[in-house]
Amino acid sequence: MNIQSYINIHFRVIKNKVRAVTKGNQNTDDLLQDLIINLLEKGDEYCQRLVDDGKVDHYIVRMAYIQFNSASSPYYYKYRKTQLKSTEFNTDKHGGEYEIPEKRNSNLGEKIVKEISDMHWYDRTLATDHFINGKSMRQMSREYGINRSYISKDLKRIKEALTKKYNDEFSNDSDE
Repeated sequence: MNIQSYINIHFRVIKNKVRAVTKGNQNTDDLLQDLIINLLEKGDEYCQRLVDDGKVDHYIVRMAYIQFNSASSPYYYKYRKTQLKSTEFNTDKHGGEYEIPEKRNSNLGEKIVKEISDMHWYDRTLATDHFINGKSMRQMSREYGINRSYISKDLKRIKEALTKKYNDEFSNDSDE
């Protein structure tokens, strides 16, 4: 039996083991996909040895544990870091509803605030902190551990989307 047929036959079992390691994290499927691709890239001889020794499950679960818990792993930088830094904006903490904090130093219209509250959590976090709470990109970069150029690019994209939807109402209120 080769590695691909082994994975096809035992996929559900492997997935459940990885899900137990990640405690049901929303990115478990992405982690599993990355691990399987990394395993296949190791070569046919290595993979066949794992299959023959019956250690494929052990290898994948061990790598999932390392990737999920190590702050220096590619998985951590790809998914987990942003998720951990933004826990305060997790909708589960608000019972499925996200509440915009009280506006400070902002004269954004109610339509814009409503639009921001309906955004994806990452965009909502950036827009709320920058446009409503008045945080600088430097402050946000330090707080979330994300490069300032990425924050700048994402804020520009958010502002363009809101400007396109609400034209002049937004561009006059949030220029910095």
